[in-house]
Amino acid sequence: MYYPLFDVCPVPALKPNIISLLQDRELAPGEEITLGEFRSQPLVVAFRAKSNGRFILFLEELRDGEWVIADKSACYEGVTVWQCLLKNPVFRLRVKNPPQRPVTLSLDMNLFELLPREENEQSAGGKSE
Repeated sequence: MYYPLFDVCPVPALKPNIISLLQDRELAPGEEITLGEFRSQPLVVAFRAKSNGRFILFLEELRDGEWVIADKSACYEGVTVWQCLLKNPVFRLRVKNPPQRPVTLSLDMNLFELLPREENEQSAGGKSE
């Protein structure tokens, strides 16, 4: 299924780069996992989460050598799409299952990439020399 805020960035100079982070991962009640350390030069990233229950997704940025919660989203049963603007290029994700019941989820990230200059000029209607 096509999700405009996930599959396409509103900034024409960016192209999608979709990465699967979790596939049908079961989280026990109260379980929390931390996913990677990522870098986004365009300072924009999007997430698509599909689950059979409620969980919380935290976006943490590296600031002065410490991880700080920059944003968070409550995700519910079904599909949740979330686009974030970053203040710092280095970030990670934390997924927390509240202590009610197990939840199974899949999580994809669109780590947008800058278009090469020639493609960017063509998409904006300019001429490449």
